[in-house]
Amino acid sequence: MKTLTLLISLVLLINAAFSQRIEKIPISGIELVQGWKWTPLDSANFKEVSYNDKTWTSIHPSDDITHLKVLNESSVGWLRLSFTISENIAVQSLVIVYKQIGLSDVYINGVLAKSIIDKSVQDISGIPLSNYLVNGQNVIAIRYTPPKISFWVRNFYKSNPAIKVLICEVENISLGLESVSLRSVESQFSGYFKAGVFFMLTLFHLPLYFSHKKQKANLYLGLYALVTFLLLFIENQSFLWVRNLSIRNMLSGLCMVLHPLAMLFGFLSITNLVGFKKDGIFWLALATCLGSMPLMIRPYDNAVVYGLIIPTIVVGVLVVIICWKKTIEGKQPYAFALFLASLIFVINYSLYILAISYLSHWPSYKIITEFTFSTSILAIPLALSYYLAKDFTIREKIAEKNLSDFIRVSDENKSILLHKNEELEAALLEGQTTERKRMASDLHDNLGSTLSSLRWGLESIDRNNLDKREKEVYLYVQETLDNAYNQVRFISHNLLPDELKKEGLKNALSQLLAKLNKGNQIHFSSHLEGLNNLLNPKVELELYSICLELINNVLKHSQAKNVTISFENEPNKLVFTFKDDGKGYSETETEGKGLKSIGERIVALNGVWTKEKDGGTIHRFEIPNN
Repeated sequence: MKTLTLLISLVLLINAAFSQRIEKIPISGIELVQGWKWTPLDSANFKEVSYNDKTWTSIHPSDDITHLKVLNESSVGWLRLSFTISENIAVQSLVIVYKQIGLSDVYINGVLAKSIIDKSVQDISGIPLSNYLVNGQNVIAIRYTPPKISFWVRNFYKSNPAIKVLICEVENISLGLESVSLRSVESQFSGYFKAGVFFMLTLFHLPLYFSHKKQKANLYLGLYALVTFLLLFIENQSFLWVRNLSIRNMLSGLCMVLHPLAMLFGFLSITNLVGFKKDGIFWLALATCLGSMPLMIRPYDNAVVYGLIIPTIVVGVLVVIICWKKTIEGKQPYAFALFLASLIFVINYSLYILAISYLSHWPSYKIITEFTFSTSILAIPLALSYYLAKDFTIREKIAEKNLSDFIRVSDENKSILLHKNEELEAALLEGQTTERKRMASDLHDNLGSTLSSLRWGLESIDRNNLDKREKEVYLYVQETLDNAYNQVRFISHNLLPDELKKEGLKNALSQLLAKLNKGNQIHFSSHLEGLNNLLNPKVELELYSICLELINNVLKHSQAKNVTISFENEPNKLVFTFKDDGKGYSETETEGKGLKSIGERIVALNGVWTKEKDGGTIHRFEIPNN
């Protein structure tokens, strides 16, 4: 028994000699990197503190899982680490923070502290050590089952460590979690802020393009902002909520595909805004953007360098050259500001890469990386957005001015056309007036004189020498001549009465109807209140002519006893109604020249003419007031 006790003590002393000793815990914690052992075998004894793992293979489980071939070659295995805690460290205040991918059972000094039952998830959590650790020698044993993923991509541009274990004080557990996840709370909030900025740029520039498609830079900037928003949003959400390894791996691959597209759209938005021609520099930048897409995935170890860092800096430098060339030309007012923005991007992005590569232990590491990355990623899109908004405002003002000039010229042309039209109408009216005067004079002087001569010749015949039949013919001819003479006299006097020109349509119609009522069996009545105001001379002449034509038709055909003529004012129109109680017109009569003439006059006045039979005939005319 004494011999067995001595052997156990010797084993513990040997393990303690080779174990990692922890003398002090930094604020951010201390990562357990050295001293890990691995075996592909499986036994419950491996968790025991006294087990001798001297023959196991040394391993660094915090390395990328694609490099740990010994892990992937077996379906299950064990990891062990021996470490010693100095007596001046209070064990009760310590916690183990770990990040692992795959299935595992974590034993501390032989006691099960954590069990991960789903090998398809990534777990980042902490284990309080007050119930497990002791001052002196301690052993962490992990039964580990590697995940079965055949095609790994970088974990959002970072490595995929199998297991990372860190010891820190309880009050500093948040710093420990940040250390193992390489993601701080501040960077998380900053990521959401930048995602929100790019989302707002998307909502601004894509609708701006569809309302103003001539400026394609809005389309490319909107697409650039949309893709960048997706990149930032997916990355932030994945760190918080996505634990499934396959989904994280897929989302990481998606981000690596989206990043070259973001570069491409950003580059196109700049070249479109400054009007850069497609020369060698343009095609080199385009090839760099598209060529970086496969390099984002493979080679695995250098994908970030070949697919992300180098292409981004190359495209950034080419943008600087393009904007500088446009600045020298002096044709684009935005070129110099974009030159400065692209220069800020190249310098700050380069500083960001240097900081995350070499300054991770600096106290101001977070501030430096956050400032350089944020300013680099926001400089160009914000400058582009400002100048595109300014360009849109300028174009809107130019469009408004052009529209105003067009309206002004249209109004001037309209005024000229209206003036010309008035002159033409006046000339036409004067021509019609002259023609009517000539026709009236010809009827009165020529035809009237002829009829008068015939009448006097007829009067010279001695009726006493005529027999009965000859007397009847004589009386018929005399009556016909009298009617013809009276009609010629009526037409010649009313074809263009002086009252129409001097006193207006109302008085001219009143006097015309008064004459008609003296010598005809038809009674003419009128309601002319709608003619209290003088109308346009052309309108009055057309309406007077229509009245004459309708009166002439009534006298010839209707056999009416009563005729009513009325003019009434309704909103925006003058309503003229001509009603008789005669027999009306046949279909053939309504197609006569007189009624066709009325139709042409109504069309000239932009009016509407309706006819109906109701114990006679009703003609209704609607004439616009304008």
